[in-house]
Amino acid sequence: LKLYPQEATRETKHCYRYCYQCSLIKPDRSHHCSSCGFCVVKYDHHCPWINKCVSFNNYKYFMLYLIY
Repeated sequence: LKLYPQEATRETKHCYRYCYQCSLIKPDRSHHCSSCGFCVVKYDHHCPWINKCVSFNNYKYFMLYLIY
């Protein structure tokens, strides 16, 4: 069975993402917040009214805050 070049490149390479601001390896689906100064998992945005990052942990509470 011969592999075509496109199929040979489909193999997953375990590359780690590195955050140069935090000097740490970033988890999957995380981004660095320049306002808070650390990496946040499933980062949505930094909210100035609550002075925190809206992310995976507090997205539900942020939406309830907006509705209220």
